[in-house]
Amino acid sequence: MEPLPHEHPTGASPSAPSWSHCAHGADPATDSVGCRGIHVPGHTACLAHLAEPDRTAYLTGLTPGADVDHRGTSFSRGLLTALLDGVRDPTTGNPHFGKALFTEARFSGAAWFRGAQFSGLAHFSGAHFRRRAEFRDARFSGDACFGREEIGPALFSGAQFSDRANFSGARFSGRAKFDEAQFSRDASFGTNPWSGDTRDSDGAQFSGHASFARTRFFGHAEFGEAQFSSSAGFGLAEFSGQAAFGGAQFASVWFAAARFLEEAYFGRAKFSGHATFAAQFNGDAVFDWAQFSGDVQFGGAQFSGIAKFDLVRFEGASSFGPVLSARGGLTVRHGVHGAGDAGDSSAARDLRAHPVGIDGDHPPALRGSGSHPRGAVRPCSRHRSPRPLLPLRLAD
Repeated sequence: MEPLPHEHPTGASPSAPSWSHCAHGADPATDSVGCRGIHVPGHTACLAHLAEPDRTAYLTGLTPGADVDHRGTSFSRGLLTALLDGVRDPTTGNPHFGKALFTEARFSGAAWFRGAQFSGLAHFSGAHFRRRAEFRDARFSGDACFGREEIGPALFSGAQFSDRANFSGARFSGRAKFDEAQFSRDASFGTNPWSGDTRDSDGAQFSGHASFARTRFFGHAEFGEAQFSSSAGFGLAEFSGQAAFGGAQFASVWFAAARFLEEAYFGRAKFSGHATFAAQFNGDAVFDWAQFSGDVQFGGAQFSGIAKFDLVRFEGASSFGPVLSARGGLTVRHGVHGAGDAGDSSAARDLRAHPVGIDGDHPPALRGSGSHPRGAVRPCSRHRSPRPLLPLRLAD
């Protein structure tokens, strides 16, 4: 049985909200707050508990582009549909809000905001979506705030965020899709526990800073072909499933202290600026065909599985040390070039490995066949004192 609109599902009775609230169902002995829904203008009840004639009058008085304030209000699917119909633009057939405040609102059914336009601030911070949150192809002209909310399956495919987008602290418990979404300014997803099957951001475009600091991905994380035109931060992020960044494009990116518990795939990814991978790779790390145009640092990285850099192109200063490889080794081979003509072996830059934890008393072996050498940091049995930098000169 779903909780009544004024009930607190956790059983707690929090303090009263900062706005004038409905208080329907309040009981001094068990729940001194009652319904947290804000008063509908001119009334002393929220939209959910407003008398039917008054609710009808309010909804029919709405027009496309109207500002709405329904903080703390509980929405059934039917009530949300009636609200969306009240602001529906007859030209586009889509709901059109001005400023929309849904802070701490509760949606017991599917929340269907597909194609909706938000011309002003869209605030869903602290909202609870019991079922699917559908924002596919929605357009947010002002700031969009979705922090601290509880979301089941969430679809933001093709959504456009013209101003800042804040998802910090949101809890995604189902599949979250941001494929082909466009973020024109800063986007923050920090400290999010995403626990569903897949976090799909394939083809997403981030024009401002994108922060995924401390985000925990409990399922697969898909960022294939995503474009990060400014800086992107994944510091202290944790990927419990496969992390797929194949074909992604980064201006500059940090994975400092990030943890990849399964395979980390960066095949054919392009890095035009600085890239830092001082991360822990528990599964295989694949960078085949990746292109690094700026400085790249793998110092402090730990590889527990195979680390593959086949056919990688390095055009800036590149450092692989100190690195720690515990099992499969680190291979860099076949067509690694520096700035200049790819066919000119003299254009190759020095890649330097500062080994930590060498196997035995020998430095990392340089092995290869023909004109395609490769450097490998062998499995380590114990830590030893750092040795001098070892240049690995690689070319076609």
